[in-house]
Amino acid sequence: TSLLVAAFGINDSIKNVVSDQYDNIYHIDYTVTFDKDLSEEEKQEFIDENSSVISACLFLNTLSVDARSGDSVKSVNMIVIDEDDSINKFIDLHNEDGPISFPGKDECVINDNLAQTLGLETGDTLTVFDSDMREMNLKIAALCENYVYNYVYLSRVSYEEQWGHMETNSAFVLGITDEGGEVTDPSGDGAYLMKADNVASVSITKDFRDRISSMMKSMNYIIMLVVGCAGALAFIVLYNLTNINITERIREIATIKVLGFYPNETSAYVFRENLILTAIAAVVGLPVGKILHTFIIHQIKIDLMSFNMHIQPLSFLLSVFMTFIFAGIVNFVMYFRLEKISMTESLKSIE
Repeated sequence: TSLLVAAFGINDSIKNVVSDQYDNIYHIDYTVTFDKDLSEEEKQEFIDENSSVISACLFLNTLSVDARSGDSVKSVNMIVIDEDDSINKFIDLHNEDGPISFPGKDECVINDNLAQTLGLETGDTLTVFDSDMREMNLKIAALCENYVYNYVYLSRVSYEEQWGHMETNSAFVLGITDEGGEVTDPSGDGAYLMKADNVASVSITKDFRDRISSMMKSMNYIIMLVVGCAGALAFIVLYNLTNINITERIREIATIKVLGFYPNETSAYVFRENLILTAIAAVVGLPVGKILHTFIIHQIKIDLMSFNMHIQPLSFLLSVFMTFIFAGIVNFVMYFRLEKISMTESLKSIE
């Protein structure tokens, strides 16, 4: 039961990573990188030239920085946005307590996985360094949910006060969608954006999303392996227990057959103990499985990806159900051995 709970829990924790990240947090269709700092006129020209594939656009500055806390150093993506710009259409900053306001002056919002890795909490000071080793100190205003990569969000005012002029080197883009809310040709629209002036690269969210989904599917084989091991363990343990039980009580079983017990009554007399033991073990196995699941998730967690650690109620029920299925298979196999016990065994003297 513990192995099954852990296996189904791993599936519950990782199967929704892509949808949680790109449906509930990031709503962008394309990330456009420019080869220069765009002026206000060039920003408007970009929107006008690509109006056939753009429904909304958010210009910003993105750069890779090193976040440090004590001896820990992690590479993170810094997102700098004008405070007047609404990012809710593109990024939903939230945590389990609800929506998060965009950080104010000298403040930032970081994702919870980064905070856990660096040992930081809300109210602590985050120190980051860019490629030129310029230092920036920001107060952590809140921790947001995020499952792919590590991010630190701050306003343009905070950036320019410590590091000077903010370059506009990127843009988050929402594409033109159909009635179902899907971009009809993301690859084609991405190629169209690539032809625009000053565009260095275009990252298509759907392609990246598909790659992560493909990676997550490989976990299904691991889950199947664990389920198979759980079934083998249950079968071996119950088979041996039942075999010993029948061997040591063979005269007793033969006697109740002589007394006129029907085959089903005889098997119930023996296998009832198996079912009771299975029920007790299943109840004990549920919390143990939850502990095992927590341990495994912490072991497979990586810096650039985190998982929503939880187990669905259905997974607990399915684990108990499958445990009883394994027990039922053992009982079915051993039923035929009971049938072969001769009633003359009850007449043998005890040696």
